[in-house]
Amino acid sequence: MPPKRKGDDLPPPRPKTARLQAIDKKAEDVKRAAQEAADKQEQLRKERAEKLAALGKAPDGTRGDGNFHAVFLKMGQGDCTLMTTPRGHVVMLDCGSDSKENEAESLYKKRIHDVIYGEKFLKTSSVIDVLILTHPDSDHYNQLKKMLDPDVQIDSYYHSSNRVDYAAQQVSGFLVEKCPVAYKVNHHDNAGAQVIELVTADGTQKLKLPDATSSAVPRLDGKGGILVHTEANCTISLLAGNVNRVDLDDHSNHTNRGSIATLIEVFGQRILMCGDGTINTEAYLLQYHKARLANLDVVQAGHHGSINTSSSQEFVKHVRPRQVVISAGMKIPLHHLPSWETITRYQAVMDPSPTDYAVSAWEPGAMGAYDHTTRNIFEKIYITGSRGTFEYTVEAPKAAS
Repeated sequence: MPPKRKGDDLPPPRPKTARLQAIDKKAEDVKRAAQEAADKQEQLRKERAEKLAALGKAPDGTRGDGNFHAVFLKMGQGDCTLMTTPRGHVVMLDCGSDSKENEAESLYKKRIHDVIYGEKFLKTSSVIDVLILTHPDSDHYNQLKKMLDPDVQIDSYYHSSNRVDYAAQQVSGFLVEKCPVAYKVNHHDNAGAQVIELVTADGTQKLKLPDATSSAVPRLDGKGGILVHTEANCTISLLAGNVNRVDLDDHSNHTNRGSIATLIEVFGQRILMCGDGTINTEAYLLQYHKARLANLDVVQAGHHGSINTSSSQEFVKHVRPRQVVISAGMKIPLHHLPSWETITRYQAVMDPSPTDYAVSAWEPGAMGAYDHTTRNIFEKIYITGSRGTFEYTVEAPKAAS
């Protein structure tokens, strides 16, 4: 008789109860559904890329003309940026406002809608390939449903916080209808160790991100980011999401700290979108992406140009952009944004342009009040409240003759 082995005297495992079996089955069903949704999204992405490639080069100045087009919309006190890649894919970052200044609602909606549905963006095809909602402050998303036509299609959607947090103006329900597959972005080190992952919008499943050798999207980009779009000469990566460090006093909250930071790299240029990221978000970006963010071409300043929460000296000196965009209203006293101190901080690291132009911002006045003043500056710091919607184009390099 062979000797007894450890565990031979243990009773056989009890079969799982029907309740536990049901729980296991539900978990497997959820996991399978999440993977099927991701596979479907990848298939749609490939079909879309093939369709756009078959169209060939579009006329100059239109979607798919081989150039990169971006527009930073004048939203009042809010944020909305629309981009078209060289091959004609459309990317939207945020779409909201808490104050429209003195513009009538009908005129406000028409002005913004006309840009969104212009020739560079959704005129020929009502498809948004990538939607990124940086965080659930209403001034970053509450105009989305109002500004998009009912037939809009959204192929992929990324957000911070939880999907249900985007409830103003029924946006969360609208997005469930228009884009059932959505991902919460975790790119942080809140518990000490760095976490880079996407979680299904219902919070039940983590998407296994392929590495940089894969052709699937989304995937890891091999440089510390999450790649959400790629084509020849153009990539879009998420570099932070749901950061909630409190190492530095940023006079803010976890919602703003958790803003998604997005890096667009196109034809050798780099554009960084900061949402309402704070100095803690900036510290995270510098810790994990420092080399990648040196000497940028364009920075959208964090939190509408706030000096109290964002644009730290270390961050501004490192990114040292050629141009800065600040999405903020004109003479809106609610939060006194943008701050002149933010503007002068960026001026100190930027090269002046040959011509000057007027910009308006807030600065501390007497007796604790704030003054709104206008000055002329030479640096390329573009405030939407002062100068309106800002268009930015990166042209494809000319072929050598």
